[in-house]
Amino acid sequence: MGDRTIPKLFLVLSVLLCTSKTLPQSDASQAAPVQTGLLALLQDYHSLRPAPEGVGITQRTVRIGRLRLELEEGVLVPLQGPSKQILGAYFEGRGIYFYQSESTADRQTLALNLSHYSVAPRLQQGTLSDPFTRALIVFGPPMLPEILPTSSSNPDHAVGVGAGLTSGFQRLWQAMGKAPVPWDHRATEASLNGNGSKYLYAEIEGKSRPVGYCYDGVLSRDESLFFFERGSRPELRWLSALSIQPISKENQGHGPAIILKDAQIRVSTDDNRSARITSDLTLQSARDGVRAMRLALLNNRADDWADWAATRNQLFVRTVKDETGRELPYSHRYHEVLVEARQAASAGDFMNLRFDTDGAVLTGLFGESYQNYFDLFLVPWFPNPEGWSTSGYTFDLKIKTRSPYLPVASGSTRASRVVGDFQELETDSPRPMTDIAVFGGKYTVQEEAFDRVTVRVYAMTARKDVMQRMPSIAYKFLHFYEGVLGAYPFEDLDIVEIPEFVAEQAPHGAFGIAPSGMVLLTSEAYTARRNYVTQYFSVGINARLAHEVAHQWFGHKAMPASSRDWWIAESGAEYMAGMAMAATEPNESLVTGFPRMFAQWQSDAKLCEDTPIEMANYLTGDSGAMKRFCLLYDRGPLVLHMLHTMVGNERFYAILKTFLDQANNGPASLEDFQKASREVLQSDMDWFFQQWFREAGTPEVRTEHTVHESGGKFTLIARATQPPGTSFKKLLIPFVVDYGAGKREVKLLFEDKPEVEGRFDLLQKPQSVAVDPSRNNLAVYR
Repeated sequence: MGDRTIPKLFLVLSVLLCTSKTLPQSDASQAAPVQTGLLALLQDYHSLRPAPEGVGITQRTVRIGRLRLELEEGVLVPLQGPSKQILGAYFEGRGIYFYQSESTADRQTLALNLSHYSVAPRLQQGTLSDPFTRALIVFGPPMLPEILPTSSSNPDHAVGVGAGLTSGFQRLWQAMGKAPVPWDHRATEASLNGNGSKYLYAEIEGKSRPVGYCYDGVLSRDESLFFFERGSRPELRWLSALSIQPISKENQGHGPAIILKDAQIRVSTDDNRSARITSDLTLQSARDGVRAMRLALLNNRADDWADWAATRNQLFVRTVKDETGRELPYSHRYHEVLVEARQAASAGDFMNLRFDTDGAVLTGLFGESYQNYFDLFLVPWFPNPEGWSTSGYTFDLKIKTRSPYLPVASGSTRASRVVGDFQELETDSPRPMTDIAVFGGKYTVQEEAFDRVTVRVYAMTARKDVMQRMPSIAYKFLHFYEGVLGAYPFEDLDIVEIPEFVAEQAPHGAFGIAPSGMVLLTSEAYTARRNYVTQYFSVGINARLAHEVAHQWFGHKAMPASSRDWWIAESGAEYMAGMAMAATEPNESLVTGFPRMFAQWQSDAKLCEDTPIEMANYLTGDSGAMKRFCLLYDRGPLVLHMLHTMVGNERFYAILKTFLDQANNGPASLEDFQKASREVLQSDMDWFFQQWFREAGTPEVRTEHTVHESGGKFTLIARATQPPGTSFKKLLIPFVVDYGAGKREVKLLFEDKPEVEGRFDLLQKPQSVAVDPSRNNLAVYR
């Protein structure tokens, strides 16, 4: 997963609306909701139009999560489809919106993301505001009856919908169709499942620029504000997030609606280009009332992942059937499939679905076509529940490729054979996993068995000596990790070559990725050093390999529970790669060892010291991408190193092992890491995680020290000072006392307030005293 470029399944957001001041109650508030099926409800959403009459309003306030709409004067019109359910609203007139950013971390991120724009709404004390003239809102299930009255309930305020208002609605409606937001799927899912989750999506035509807002009670359980950017084609828009904040706990829903328990998958290709994929899935309902089941499933593998409707490299759903063989209604859009069950499931119920799909989806990671390679990875190539809270599943996988392509796949190899012109591979995993990767290529294989683990290298361009060395190098790292983190979770480790990519697709043109039980390395890892780029990355190959092997623990045994917790995978793997390199004592002239890695972290971490680590995945723009890399691969490892040096080797690794064991191949968060720390240390270290993961900044510390002699005894008097205020951070500052002749000792001063002083007895008169000479702390000493 190290320097990886991941096609995003978009920023899927939704909204719950409250009002501080309401309009008169309508007849609709008393009407029972119209019951309809998936396809009929989607048709309703796709056909939304303004009702014949709206209502004139003045000086009204509408609150939507952290968004406040001040409707000064205008017309509010219900939006209806063929069933006449009110599923949205359109406002035209004069108003001002206010968006409140609450946490320090989100305020810093909002300000940084906003700084990319020369024309933008006003930001003052964490509140973004802008006048607006139009707003289009859609929701599910039907909401806001108190502010969307029928004309009969309030005839004095009824306003006919004229051509001018209809024209304004059409402009916003067409703009909504260009954004990759699955609002119709989310609203339909919320309506059909009836479990209290609500979804609302809004586009607001602000004075400075259009803005989008969502509050998601269905999938992400976040609310967010974002701008729209021009897509790769005129009919497309991208979302550029400004702020993403968790919704309040009482509205956070109940986790994923369905859980994948087991997958039986068959992949077959006659030409190594198009594939037939049959997926037999065993799903379990996580709560009562589940009628609509949402699973991620790609629509295509075009160049632009946001262009889900592109016709290049399409995947087609032919049928979706239940365990009786009955075909079920479904909608395949937005790289996901929404399926309606015959009847609502109760919590704990099992459901069996079969998906028959096919298409020309055997490409590279970015939709490229190769003459010697394809992959099914980093995209939802078979249906599986999406979201951060997904749990692991067992699987059985059978693949058939045309020779000379050799298939490689996740799981333990159970059978491999040649049948005529085809290569067949069978793998499975009785241990729950969270992804399945499939590769096909003109591979040469190098295999070596170590104790209970078999390491295989699959390469297309590798030199023989490189292939022969790589299994033992990989196992050396794996063995080190097992000693400090616990047993390797899988039986096999496959190291697979994937083609070298250009810089626009992956920084520096090279990277590694780690599916479950696998390590993917780009081609330069296996070849002679052809130029300065491949030479640079060949020097660092062992460190990259160590990083990817570490992902089997940080990223798989403990999966990030949310986008805020992505440091668990990347910072955890990068720091453990440094520890593995230090343990193997490499020759620095040949490979990148820990001293070089540590120096690189320290140098680069200065570039992102103004941004919290937990906000890395919420940054936008070119500078945002660079800062994300810096936060996850430079500052994050330094924070873990600081914790390591604070608590000591034994307790640090005890924290990691406790954390990984408790995650147990499932989602884990910063709060889980804090919990493991409390259990091991028997003390509260929450302040450390708050100031280093949830807050930004590098403290400037002024230190002083003197040695006082009295009666032949020596005392070190150490002082540390920081400016008071929000920039202050607690530090454990080491004063290293050197007595000469190799005799040294460390005195630790805990700065828990802006000014502290400590007195330490010394063994004898020291030759020198140095403050944090190893630079263990993220601090600037003066």
